[in-house]
Amino acid sequence: MDSCITKVSNSELYLIQTTDFFTPLVNDPYLYGRISCCNVLSDLYATGVTSCDNVLMLLASSTKFTNSEREVIVPEMIRGFNDCCLEAGTKVRGGHTLVNPWPLIGGVATAVTDKFVVPTNARVNDKILLTKPLGTQVAVNLFQWKDLQDDKFSSMPEEIQSQTDKIFKDACYSMGMLNKHGAIAMQKFNATSATDVTGFGILGHAKNLASAQTSDLKFVIKNLPIIQHCLEVDVLCKGMFKLKEGFSAETSGGLLVTINEADVGAFLNYYKQNVGYEPWVVGDVIAGDRTAEIVEDVQITKVQF
Repeated sequence: MDSCITKVSNSELYLIQTTDFFTPLVNDPYLYGRISCCNVLSDLYATGVTSCDNVLMLLASSTKFTNSEREVIVPEMIRGFNDCCLEAGTKVRGGHTLVNPWPLIGGVATAVTDKFVVPTNARVNDKILLTKPLGTQVAVNLFQWKDLQDDKFSSMPEEIQSQTDKIFKDACYSMGMLNKHGAIAMQKFNATSATDVTGFGILGHAKNLASAQTSDLKFVIKNLPIIQHCLEVDVLCKGMFKLKEGFSAETSGGLLVTINEADVGAFLNYYKQNVGYEPWVVGDVIAGDRTAEIVEDVQITKVQF
């Protein structure tokens, strides 16, 4: 489960909660705060919850910051997180702060609702959709290699070196995007199950979702939408990220949604009208043994924003 779902006593309502935080993966503290907020709220959105009632912030300032660095960086982290909460229609109303060797930011997100998508009702012949492209781990590492003048960056072809900033910018755009409209589309068009793609990679999360089903099903992934050049980088690094194999970790990744084929077009159209691009149909649900696989001849869709 992406979130804890608990029935409220003597009520038809459910309490849905999640928590998450992470260390910096971008060099802009405002963007870092925003991405962290998107990551926290994503677990609510993965259950089809469209409105978050409250957020508690978890915040750590680094012991390595000078006073002047702390005075600039920490408020920007908070501002990025808060602005993203406001965009999502919620507010930070409390939390906890500490001093830590690494800066951290994250939070606890809570919703009380009677409307959510149970992640166990996928059906044979459903289509599998993905609302964000893959490759954020590769993009972030490539940008860090450039910043650190690492040998792995200098060994990259000139075309990839010249495109590194664009690759990283596309990854940041994806990571800093709320999954809220995906959750709304899940409700509007009767999604049958969903999860978000984060630390286990698309195949890891597909396997987790398939194992949770009440029917004997198999999730078959036939298409991998990947930020342009990220797969080439992984190949040049001898598959260190296992991107094509489906195990590359994603930060603030997209929603992986199963939905009746008849509702796919409406889902895609709604999402494109409200977010600006069309999600991808990445696979099929078939009868099986509650697991998932990526087909050997998987299609690779190159994505640019």
